[in-house]
Amino acid sequence: MSSVRGAGPLRQRASGRVAGRVLLVGDAAGYIDALTGEGLAVVLATAAELVRCLRADRPADYDRAWKRTTRRSRWLTETLLWARGRPALSPRIVPVAARAPRLFAAVVDQLAH
Repeated sequence: MSSVRGAGPLRQRASGRVAGRVLLVGDAAGYIDALTGEGLAVVLATAAELVRCLRADRPADYDRAWKRTTRRSRWLTETLLWARGRPALSPRIVPVAARAPRLFAAVVDQLAH
């Protein structure tokens, strides 16, 4: 056993996701933190938006579509990081999740939509 070790938050900002017909998807498009594990759900949803924008010959619409598609995930992750940064709340996150597994599962499920 050793002390708990970790790094984060692992925010990756992108100044834009569209440059002409070059569009960024996945981690390259930016993310707040890998904390919630929603990466695959987000990349699949945003990739579908990317394809939709390209098929419509409207690549410039992708940045707005990305923001709309990732809004819930970004909000939930920011909220968890906010709570993690509060000394009064941080030590309660895991115990609350353990006592209310259905609530925790419902929140995590929101990250996959």
